[in-house]
Amino acid sequence: MQNGPLSYKERVAFNQESLHGQFDEVFLVNLVHDRAKRIGALKHFQSHGIYPRLWTATHGHQQPTLGEYLNYRKRPLAQLQHCEFNRVERSRGSLFIDSPGVLGYIRTYESLICHALKNKLKRILVFEDDTVLVKDFGQKLGDFL
Repeated sequence: MQNGPLSYKERVAFNQESLHGQFDEVFLVNLVHDRAKRIGALKHFQSHGIYPRLWTATHGHQQPTLGEYLNYRKRPLAQLQHCEFNRVERSRGSLFIDSPGVLGYIRTYESLICHALKNKLKRILVFEDDTVLVKDFGQKLGDFL
């Protein structure tokens, strides 16, 4: 393999081989300031022949997401757009989104899904930066799929 970052085509080719051709793209979600986790995760996945595309997570404790969360917290219980969930919120006695980090997580996956739809990616695989794969992950994935 070459030194330095892989091109898109090289990354896809490696992933197609390692992941049995099942995914159009593989992503690794990571907060931009978590450099050590990002580097460790990339090394771990590469040891399994997986070369994910980095996807920057939305930090829920930073603006504008923190402001959005603080406004959300002002909302009364059971005032959701999708009224079928209002009952659940009432029975829980709390709002669905219970921290800025959860909202950041939601925004991260919204952006990733929008990217996949815009780029006509039909099957994606998303890993978090703290994922640990079993030794024979490729084989187990092939058996599962």
